[in-house]
Amino acid sequence: MFKHLHRHGIAAALLACAAVQAQAAIVTPVDAVASSTHFTVTAKSLIDNSGMVGDLHGGAWDTMWIKEGTWPVDTTATLTFDLGSVHDISAALVWQYNSDIDYTRGVKDFYVKTSTDGVQFSTVGGLHTLEQAKGGLIPAQAVSFSAQARFVQFDIRTNFDAQWPWVGLSEVKFVAAPVPEPGTYALLGLGLGAIGLLVRRRQQG
Repeated sequence: MFKHLHRHGIAAALLACAAVQAQAAIVTPVDAVASSTHFTVTAKSLIDNSGMVGDLHGGAWDTMWIKEGTWPVDTTATLTFDLGSVHDISAALVWQYNSDIDYTRGVKDFYVKTSTDGVQFSTVGGLHTLEQAKGGLIPAQAVSFSAQARFVQFDIRTNFDAQWPWVGLSEVKFVAAPVPEPGTYALLGLGLGAIGLLVRRRQQG
């Protein structure tokens, strides 16, 4: 009987996890605002799919956002994204600044802050670090965090060349994981319970 429960319990847990993942959705912000913008390359370029070829982003500079360069060198900036409504966010999908002109202007280190009202923001997790782009068509980098939010803010600290003040990104989307139905919770509990029972039996044996 235990073997039967073990086998079907694990299957139930896996099915429940799959069901939760299946509910996840890609959220494209309805608006994006930057604390600073260089020329006409606005933060709106981060949410309009410009430069996208399928799931990859190209290297045309005018499809990206870049902050105004100031002297002495200041690589800090903020980007605030409005998701349109409150979501349970599990990650950001970030396409790095990939301009054919200079890859070192991409964002390196930043904090993620979230808010439900656009006024009070709270930092989620620690400092996040992106990889530098290498040119050509590039995929998104996943930045994992967990928060219920309508507004997500990137508090940018550094780029890849501290001698230059410009810093940018290409495209940003978010992954929303809606709260599962009660039945999904029950299914997940069944599977995890069976796994826990197996562990206890092994410890006692």
